[in-house]
Amino acid sequence: MQISDILNDEAVGKSVTIKGWVYRWRESGRLVFIIIRDSTNIIQAIAEKGVISDEEFINAKKLTIESSLEITGDIVKEPKAVTGYEIHISSLKVYNFAEKFPEKSRTRRHLTEFSHLEGEAAWIGNQEMMNIEEELIIHIVQDLISRNKEDLVILKRDLQKLKNIDKPFYRYRYEKIIEIGRSKGIDLPDIVDLGEKEEREITEGFDKPIFVYNYPTSLKPFYHRLDPEDSSHVLCHDLLAPEGYGEVIGGGERIWSKEELISRIKSDGLNPDDYEWYIDLRKYGSVPHSGFGLGIDRLVTWLAGLDHIKNAVPFPRTIRRLKP
Repeated sequence: MQISDILNDEAVGKSVTIKGWVYRWRESGRLVFIIIRDSTNIIQAIAEKGVISDEEFINAKKLTIESSLEITGDIVKEPKAVTGYEIHISSLKVYNFAEKFPEKSRTRRHLTEFSHLEGEAAWIGNQEMMNIEEELIIHIVQDLISRNKEDLVILKRDLQKLKNIDKPFYRYRYEKIIEIGRSKGIDLPDIVDLGEKEEREITEGFDKPIFVYNYPTSLKPFYHRLDPEDSSHVLCHDLLAPEGYGEVIGGGERIWSKEELISRIKSDGLNPDDYEWYIDLRKYGSVPHSGFGLGIDRLVTWLAGLDHIKNAVPFPRTIRRLKP
């Protein structure tokens, strides 16, 4: 729920949960007044000693500007409040006042240098991030057809295949995609990092992109968050383009706890000292968040219906060709 959704009389008396950052803060005896902001607006919230737990009240007193938090409480109309309404906090969770390149591969979708679009979003889980990516891809496809139809015709791209790209995309757990691969005659063990050949054969025949999510922990880097309900898997996903093009996006939930991050680094047999610069991003805390990386060259290859990624780049660099 966003702050702008609760700044109205219909919300008065309701219990709500919001997530955001401290905009302003002051303490007065048994009360802590917190102005919280998100991307939509601001609202005053009041933490009162005795109403919330002692630990929560202590945490409220330790807040600083830009601390990240999640609160639950009742909406009250208050003309003196900054936006006319306030939240009387019943529970409070603070996230951040405490300490806290390419393959040497020769396939039709790899280059030595590539363009990468990365995105991160706070308070977003794995499935929600897939929703965002789905919207992004659909927007790109529709805009491409609208603006560059003549170019696509020159390239002899089948426009109907692009027009089929709409919600919902297919979504399969990792084990299901292994099942689909086997049904197509591919010899796959239970746990395997799918390569270009396997993804090409699996995605042939699909009319829309496929999300593959919750990979086995052993297949993904340490920064992916473990599934709280199944630590043998991580909360991640890959987006596979149809027609045999394969992966164009990789993403998932990131570990936001410093202690959990260090533990995952060690469990992968790595030295935390080598990743101090990355761990340091969590030194003063973080919030639950997710991100993705989109291979722009791969995306162009698929959308334009090209047979090799090198044809999507003006001056492609490969392991055999570094200069134009």
